[in-house]
Amino acid sequence: MVRKRGGSTVRSVALAVVVLALSPTAFGQRTTFIDPPGLARPAGYSHVVVAPPGNTIYLSGQVALDKDGRLVGKDDFAAQAAQVFANIDTALKAAHASFRDVVKLTFYVKDAAEVPALRIVRDRYVDTAHPPASTLVEVRRLVRDEFLLEVDAVAVTPAAPAAVSGVVEPWRPTGISSDLFESHAAFDPDGADVYFVRSDRSFAGWRLLTSHCEGTHWSTPRVPPFAGKGLEADPWFTPDGAHLYYISSRATGGMDSKDLDIWRVDRDASGHWAEPVRLPAPVNSDEAEWFPRLAADGWLYFGSHRAGGLGKNDIWRARQEASGQWTVENAGAALNTAGNEYEALPSPDGSVMVLATDRGYFESRRTGSGWSPRVRLGPDVNVNGSEIGALFSPSGKSVLFSRDTGEPLSGEFFVWHRDGKEDWPPRCGSGAP
Repeated sequence: MVRKRGGSTVRSVALAVVVLALSPTAFGQRTTFIDPPGLARPAGYSHVVVAPPGNTIYLSGQVALDKDGRLVGKDDFAAQAAQVFANIDTALKAAHASFRDVVKLTFYVKDAAEVPALRIVRDRYVDTAHPPASTLVEVRRLVRDEFLLEVDAVAVTPAAPAAVSGVVEPWRPTGISSDLFESHAAFDPDGADVYFVRSDRSFAGWRLLTSHCEGTHWSTPRVPPFAGKGLEADPWFTPDGAHLYYISSRATGGMDSKDLDIWRVDRDASGHWAEPVRLPAPVNSDEAEWFPRLAADGWLYFGSHRAGGLGKNDIWRARQEASGQWTVENAGAALNTAGNEYEALPSPDGSVMVLATDRGYFESRRTGSGWSPRVRLGPDVNVNGSEIGALFSPSGKSVLFSRDTGEPLSGEFFVWHRDGKEDWPPRCGSGAP
């Protein structure tokens, strides 16, 4: 098809359709890619993309300029294409989106013979199994003669979920609750024990303690057998009870949080704890690591102050490969900001993430393209900004966390029944709790 644009003749090489769905029931809540059998088989694009209701992001046409406005790749189409796609990636991240959210790309090129080179670069970024809709137009010139292509994009991210409501009430078990700061509870799946952190009233000097339900009451808390010197905190059991992750400065024995690393201690069938093992680099770094939590999909989420993040403390994730090597990556702009993100708690089924940040608790939901933009939880949870140390119940319906209540109790546990009341945390004895 031939048409006029800006006074010059242009040639449309590929054309596809994007539909922003008005009804969430028409195609479901995920982006749908359709190539009708009555149309020619597309080469690297989708004929039809149906996006569910969400946040539509429009990107201006990107050209081969770096962040300082300098041309990249003079007379080199491949180099210019690489810079253009890098610019699109940067712009998407600024909007808390990624190439997986792109539903339409429009290409303007001065020479359609360069399409093979363009496809090579494009396919490094898009999901080639579900590529966006695409239009490519050959033009006589762009805004500057040295530009060989320009690309604009449309992306759709999932609509932010409404802040979850529910009931928040104190959990003050006799024998555990004290006038010091209790936080970061972890219930042993194999028995009647609870592990938690006790700090001084200013939330300093973190130490791991454990208490056993002795039929009618919780026992006097004691130090677990694997404890070391220094700071220790953030315990978390794997669902089978065979492993416990936590953070410790035992490698130095110091009381500086900068020395905190992620450790794991294993338990055998007889209930005996082995010697704790410090996770290797790149999981641990020269900076502090926090709150290790293993998700259902095998990623270990944690907070870290290491370099290379999007802000100060960020959420990172690590996965151990079959070879034993670890892969570590930033958890992305949907979870992280220029501020501080300390703790990421995946739900047991992996569908929800609860985040502790310097602005309170937030929630994100798993979508087909990753984590949705986070939403701040309501005032029943976020009371004064001191909330910390969340733990999901096995059902995922409730969350236990701690809050500094001030005098006379300092840090105390609270349970948020986010999806209906359930009998959790575990009771010890006939009384509550």
